Amino acid sequence: MSNLTDYFTEKNLNTGISIFVLVTFIFYILTNFFYPEYSGFYGYADIQFLFGAILGGFFTLKYRKPEQSILKYGIFTGIGGGFLSSVFISLYITVPAFIITGPNIIFYLLWLVYISLSGIVIGVITGALLGAYYMYKEMRGENEEEGIDDDFYKELSEK
Repeated sequence: MSNLTDYFTEKNLNTGISIFVLVTFIFYILTNFFYPEYSGFYGYADIQFLFGAILGGFFTLKYRKPEQSILKYGIFTGIGGGFLSSVFISLYITVPAFIITGPNIIFYLLWLVYISLSGIVIGVITGALLGAYYMYKEMRGENEEEGIDDDFYKELSEK
């Protein structure tokens, strides 16, 4: 089990995108099941994309390596997760129509573009905001190692 945990934390971008996609898709299915009339406030499935982007972004940025750029990895998580979530939501919407009417790639691509507009935009904005938050947190020294040093130096300066 430890090896599996190490693998997921080592591949933090892949795991963050996977969390983004799974959470968004499952939340979309549950929302569609319990509230079929809901499609979104500002874009299609916007709350679902936001929820998935926050969880996936937090995981990616929490387990990043020191050489990984904070803002870049936050934005990459948003782009990758937003697009892949759009692919799965589009398939979920269009496959029942394909069963009845037959496959139509244009119909699928139109849905994919429509859903990707909100998915990628929400993913990029959320990833950038989370990246900015983690950059601010790192610059302020709120990490455990730096916080101890700051308290130590404050006590020395007060004496």
